[in-house]
Amino acid sequence: MKKLIVLFLFLSSYAIADEAFVGYGLGILRGADTFLGQTKYLDLGYREFMWDGLYWQTKLGGIGEGSPDSTRSGGAFLSTGMGLEVDLHPIELRGGGAIAGITTPDSQLGGYFQFNEDMSLGLRDKKGDGIALQYNHISCASFCNPNLGRDFVILELSQKW
Repeated sequence: MKKLIVLFLFLSSYAIADEAFVGYGLGILRGADTFLGQTKYLDLGYREFMWDGLYWQTKLGGIGEGSPDSTRSGGAFLSTGMGLEVDLHPIELRGGGAIAGITTPDSQLGGYFQFNEDMSLGLRDKKGDGIALQYNHISCASFCNPNLGRDFVILELSQKW
C-alpha cells in the first residue's frame, strides 16, 4: 500500500494541468436488467495531465439500483488509475483503466475490489470546458464470483484549469 501511495504522489507531482468532472449515466446491457435506466450512475472526480495526454484520474461515485431484483444493490465506489487522452481539437478521445473499491457487492459485482475501465468521445471549447459521451465498465475481472460486471453510458461535463 505504501508503494501505491508513493507512486500516486510521484505521478501527481508531475501534473501539467488539472481537470474536474462530473458524470451522470444509466445502466446498459447486463447493468440495465430489463429496462434502460433502472440503474443510475453518478461520479465526481479529477484528472491530472502529465505528459502528452497521459493522465491520472481519481473519482468518487455511486450506483443507484432501481431493479426489483433483490440480489442487486446500489452503493458507493472510489477508483483511481491512468489513461490516455488524444486531443484533436475540438474533438477528444479518451480511455483508461483503474482499480476500484465498492461498498456493497451484489449479484453483479461479487467483491469489494473491482476494476473500472472507460472510453469516451467528446468536444472541448477554447476555455477548456468539455462534454463527452462515455462507456464505463466495472467488474472484478474474474478475481471474484460472480463476475457479471456493470456497464453504463455516461454524459460527462468537465473543466480544465
